[in-house]
Amino acid sequence: MEAGLTGQHYGSKAVHCYKETLSLLKILIMHFIYVLGLTGPYNDAANWDEEADKILSLHWNYLVDLHKKGIMQVVGRTNYEPGHPGLMGIAIFKAETEAAATEIMNNDPCVKYGVMTAKVHPFNLALMQGMPA
Repeated sequence: MEAGLTGQHYGSKAVHCYKETLSLLKILIMHFIYVLGLTGPYNDAANWDEEADKILSLHWNYLVDLHKKGIMQVVGRTNYEPGHPGLMGIAIFKAETEAAATEIMNNDPCVKYGVMTAKVHPFNLALMQGMPA
């Protein structure tokens, strides 16, 4: 057999090519995270009214819509009540640029209407189900 065509050599080339492809994909598909926190008045559960509940519903629908479009990857929140200092929400998503990521965050109804504050950060996905270790 010619040099370079053995199964072992071919396998190492395939692994190298796979790793290069993953590196390129990480560059092409940028991930971001935005961290959400309640604004002052909404840290008190007594201040949650019908209007705030409607905004929260719009927020949820916005995130679901982005998830259906393949943009939003992970959404969740810590399991604390309003007023707890550890209460926060996170959204991990794909965007082409930081400016695009900021636009996605700013269009979140809870951010837009002042129920929550948010800060966007570039984010590297290191390990998740379906992603090789």
